[in-house]
Order: sequence, then structure tokens, then C-alpha cells
Amino acid sequence: SCRRSHTGMARCVLGLGGPRSADYPIRRAHVGRAFVEHAAQAYGFGPWRPISGALADICEHGSGIVLCRLWAPSVGHAHGATLSTSSASANAARQCIRYLGVRSTSHVAVALADTRRPCGQFTAVEGSAHVPRWGAEVVAALSPSKQSGPQGPLRLQIGVGSPGRLVTSPTLEDYGERAMIPRDAAAVRESVFPAAFEWLIKHWVGPMAITHGDVYRRRLPQDTRRNELRLLPRNLRL
Repeated sequence: SCRRSHTGMARCVLGLGGPRSADYPIRRAHVGRAFVEHAAQAYGFGPWRPISGALADICEHGSGIVLCRLWAPSVGHAHGATLSTSSASANAARQCIRYLGVRSTSHVAVALADTRRPCGQFTAVEGSAHVPRWGAEVVAALSPSKQSGPQGPLRLQIGVGSPGRLVTSPTLEDYGERAMIPRDAAAVRESVFPAAFEWLIKHWVGPMAITHGDVYRRRLPQDTRRNELRLLPRNLRL
């Protein structure tokens, strides 16, 4: 089973968002889940499998990396939105990590939307301070107590732009359900997603990771090549 094969070894990426992550152009609040779905398709992961014991769909690679889509009810919006800010999402995150046997928050990354950065940018942040709203409860649920230290899970914060502060600006909930303009969505999918995933592999593995330099090369929308990141051999433990 997944649990037995990964106990103590797994490094997992939780992609926050709901089923609308499949929409294109990308809907802002669901960009974290869209990120793990892109990684699963582009880098040779296995099929998505629903695991009731993990309260998530999981997608595995022989290197020990597991991508996760949390199960959680819709909150805060209609039309099937699933914004991962509820206690249900936090509970699902804890259950998923427990099921996979992940022993350290340093082996967990949470991919989420960041309204403080424009589309086309991402940042990696460690700890549990200043978390964007759409991931705050999940990050808090996975962070150690203050007595055991300040470290929380790694956060891959993907820029989705800001709704603005004018009277006529949309609410954060409405903004999260709005699709990016096609140009921004292309920049996120073709440049940010590959660069963020490569950065994560290098952060976890170091110089042993063999990549093609997506962190340093902007990928054009017309470049449709797949499998540009070669992960670790199946017999190499992380």
C-alpha cells in the first residue's frame, strides 16, 4: 500500500483548491491544486487515486514524492468552489500527512495562491508567519507548537494578482473564483509551475537532482515539451 511503501520516506506536496482547478484559464484560488495536477501530468507520476484514509487523492512517484489533493467541502462560495481555508481542509491536511507517515514538516510543501504577488511570480517561504488567507488554516494545522520551534511546512506561494482596494473591487472570495486572463494563465502554467517544481526538487534533494534549468529559463506557451524534469532513480531514497 501507499502507506507502507512511503512510511518515513515520503515528501509530499499539498495542492490547495477545489475541482475548479481543472478549468482553464486558471481560477485564482485553485492555483495550488492546478500546480500539483500539472506536475503529475508533466513529470511522470502515477495516476491519481482516491484514498479515504488520507482524505485526499494522491499521486505517487517512485522517488518517494507524493502529490495530494485534499478532500474538503465547499466553503464561502457557490458553484462548487472549494477554498482551502476551512477547518475541514485543515483536518484533511493533518489526516493526509498522518496517513503517509510524514515525520517532519520539512518534508511537506503546501502550494497555494498569493494575492500579494502578480501572476507570473512565485516565492518559497518556510514557517507559519504571514500566510495568505486561502492557506492559513492548513499551514497552521501542520505547524509545530511554539514550544517546539517556529518551523512550519514549506509554502510555494504562486502569485495570482490582487483584487485591489477600491469600492468597486471584487471581494476576495469573488476574486478567487475569477479566471486569470489567458496571458497570465499561460505564464503561470508554462513558466511558474515548471520553475516552482524544479526549485522544490532542488531544495529537497540538492545537487543530486537532474533538471533542465526551468528555474532560469522562461518557457513559452508554444513550448509543449513534456518530461523535462527527470526525477531521482526509483531505488534512491530521499
